[in-house]
Amino acid sequence: MTKTRLTKYRGDLSPAQIAHGINAARRNARRLADDAKLLLDSGRYPTAAAIAALSVEESGKSSVLRGLALSPNVDVRRNAWKDYRSHRSKNAAWILPELVAKGARDLDSLRLAADSSAEHTAILDQLKQIGFYTDCLGDAHWSEPAKVIDENLARSLVGIANLLAREGTVTEREMELWVEHMRPVYGAPPILMNTALLNWFAAMRQNGLWEDGDIGVDAFVWGKATLQMLLDFWEGFAAFVAREGEIVTSINALRPQHWLGISGVGRPGFHLYGVICTWSPSGGHELS
Repeated sequence: MTKTRLTKYRGDLSPAQIAHGINAARRNARRLADDAKLLLDSGRYPTAAAIAALSVEESGKSSVLRGLALSPNVDVRRNAWKDYRSHRSKNAAWILPELVAKGARDLDSLRLAADSSAEHTAILDQLKQIGFYTDCLGDAHWSEPAKVIDENLARSLVGIANLLAREGTVTEREMELWVEHMRPVYGAPPILMNTALLNWFAAMRQNGLWEDGDIGVDAFVWGKATLQMLLDFWEGFAAFVAREGEIVTSINALRPQHWLGISGVGRPGFHLYGVICTWSPSGGHELS
């Protein structure tokens, strides 16, 4: 008997294969966004909106594949493949323009754009279905695409799809660096993952694969308010040591980061590192 379904791969992928998958998804997201624009210009608003939603999902495959590349075991990898083939796991980013319009400029304030369980992911999935199909909804109400999806909604969704359909090519080297820096901290506290993310950006710069935009990477990952809080803390700590310390003779340059090197402690060659414990419910700091 002839098979009627294609076999879906669920195994491990190399950095080269991950890069290939991301690039394929990006190209297809752009194709779908362009098709949606053609439909919009032709007044085919329901289909334009639905195709735009598909483009958003294709764009969302990039982040899912990055997560798949970090899978530490078979169970996590299996769930990552489920996300890859789940509509809502791939469309979370469609709320990104709204978040930016409300002032979101850093990783923490944009987290909703990566939350596949949030309500907005279900809304886009429903809009896609409504744009394609008739259905019987609510109190036996018949839904018809041409009567539900208007020009304004279609134009908004096509604009979002166009924004998310990124240009550019992801290289094998980029994914190798991604795995090298991010896999060791998979599932770790946010401070460790954010630090690894900054190290990945630094490695990308060194390899000529990244240039900072208008907002610096540090400010994007930690947030400007957090960076200022960290710098204020270390300045206060340095003032305390200068006032009260009798053993510490030298503190490294103060920077807006979670750690601080302390030298000149007791005897030559002995060092301490102070760490602000933002991952602890009670806060505080540690010396090691």
